[in-house]
Amino acid sequence: MTLRSELPRLFHFTCDHGAIGIRESGMIQINRPPLPGAPAVLWLTDLEVPNRDGLGLTSRILSCDRTSHRFEVTRPHGVLHWNDAKREHFPRAQIEALEATPGAMPMHWYVSGLPQEVIL
Repeated sequence: MTLRSELPRLFHFTCDHGAIGIRESGMIQINRPPLPGAPAVLWLTDLEVPNRDGLGLTSRILSCDRTSHRFEVTRPHGVLHWNDAKREHFPRAQIEALEATPGAMPMHWYVSGLPQEVIL
């Protein structure tokens, strides 16, 4: 697993109910993986403004608006760029499904298996 030496400012977008827990704890927590065999990670991006298609926040499966709230990570740790993480940690079927989504922008995806502190 390779970590990039210098990470950009990283953000996490979420919906109203997701923002409640983040504000209460000051942390982004890890959620259950959406697909069998996928690792439990949290998703981050270097985009300050959400791009629904590019970040997979389209609400095609979930009914909430996952671009309602933006949180900035204070001190990213254990964060991998998608290109580094996918090779070792994600099933091929998930990689193909995520990257083949129309408008997907994997060059802006980062993941971490560790909770991340945010600026409140």
